[in-house]
Amino acid sequence: MTYVTQYFFQQIARLARRADDERGAAMVEYALLIALIAAVCITVLGTLGTNVSGLFGHVANNVSNVPG
Repeated sequence: MTYVTQYFFQQIARLARRADDERGAAMVEYALLIALIAAVCITVLGTLGTNVSGLFGHVANNVSNVPG
């Protein structure tokens, strides 16, 4: 076997060992979970922000039209 072929097979074996290591998988799962929670929060706050803004505008309009 040539040196290049031997090196190639060593690298494949190293990658195979790394694929069996599941320590990094948990970190990726937590990162995906945090990203999903952040996306949901941004969507909900964007929607609620628009609704609350409209509600305050409506209340301000009604308060300014009260005689007295």
